[in-house]
Amino acid sequence: MTADPFASFATTPDDPYSNALEVMPSDTANLPVTTRALLINGLHGIFPVRVMLQSGATVTLFLMSGIPHPIRATRIYATGTALPDTSVRTTGVEDVTAAGIVALW
Repeated sequence: MTADPFASFATTPDDPYSNALEVMPSDTANLPVTTRALLINGLHGIFPVRVMLQSGATVTLFLMSGIPHPIRATRIYATGTALPDTSVRTTGVEDVTAAGIVALW
């Protein structure tokens, strides 16, 4: 196991991210955790991403790829989010690819 000299310190909003999850946008399902940031990974450009914020407000944000955006999101909507379809489907199961939205916390 890797030693963590910072394990005894409290986590603050400015700390580096310690968890990440590739997100499949959904109009009905909330994320399993409120994010500290969102990242568009593996694509180049600016893309509309419709989110529900921690406050309950729903907005469409235009996010540049490759940059962690400090956003406290609880849902990423499929409707209103426009990323190129880079998923690979084999036998009805969607495989994780390098391109898409990554939730960071």
